[in-house]
Amino acid sequence: MSADPSDAPIPVSLFWYQTDVPPQVQDCMASWNAHPGLHATPYSLAEARAFLDRSCGPEVRQHFETCAPYAMASDVLRMHLLLVRGGLYVDANWAQITPIRPLLDRVHASGQSGLIADITALSASFGDPFTDAALEMGCEMLLNGFVYASAPQDLFLSLCAEINGRNIAARSCEQIAFAAGSGVMSMVLFLRNFERRDAYLDALQALGGKTFFGHDVRGSLDMVAEVTAAHDHAKLRAAFAQIATIPGPELEAFMSRDGLGQTHKDHWTRHKGSLYRDA
Repeated sequence: MSADPSDAPIPVSLFWYQTDVPPQVQDCMASWNAHPGLHATPYSLAEARAFLDRSCGPEVRQHFETCAPYAMASDVLRMHLLLVRGGLYVDANWAQITPIRPLLDRVHASGQSGLIADITALSASFGDPFTDAALEMGCEMLLNGFVYASAPQDLFLSLCAEINGRNIAARSCEQIAFAAGSGVMSMVLFLRNFERRDAYLDALQALGGKTFFGHDVRGSLDMVAEVTAAHDHAKLRAAFAQIATIPGPELEAFMSRDGLGQTHKDHWTRHKGSLYRDA
């Protein structure tokens, strides 16, 4: 008798851009294999490039190479790792401290297609015009350092990956989250709040008049509108309704996010100039 697929280990993908992996990060990565039910695969830069070449092709690889900041390149990679492998993507400096498999199993058993961390409550303290307006409209602000997809080729992640790629190819946004990261995810998931597409487009247009931490993100919002227009609005709403979100603080029962502290933050965010470079 074959094993129940639900008993199979859930793939966990992690990525560290630099060749020198600090001991703290090595410990964090190892923690995802410390409890049953998960199988973690850490990707180096060379392994990430090989994966993209093998599984995604030259266009996606070029998008990855065009990203100047490490964080933005990671945003591109994680979407495609999840699309191909399914399972969990988690930032490399986050350590599993108690088994998280039961949480993921509950998501799967409920018929939901995935689980994404959100920072909606924290975002209320940002004092940012775009964020304040989005929260007033009922938008959830997502965190893409913890994303679970119960199966590969998830429609939501596929749309996000397409928007990310188009943003990068067009160099349409100079803000990481809205070029290829969590801002794109937030705006796509926001669609499920609207019964009518015209109301959704009105919301995107209104948000386009606000700056996100001083950045104009209208180009990214236009790309969200363009890509989602190719799909039936009601079908997207139904699919997105199956995506669960979990407040970031609730994840602290399962994992620690302080693997490198400020040093880690500097590693990913230290960057000057445009987000884009020639591949």
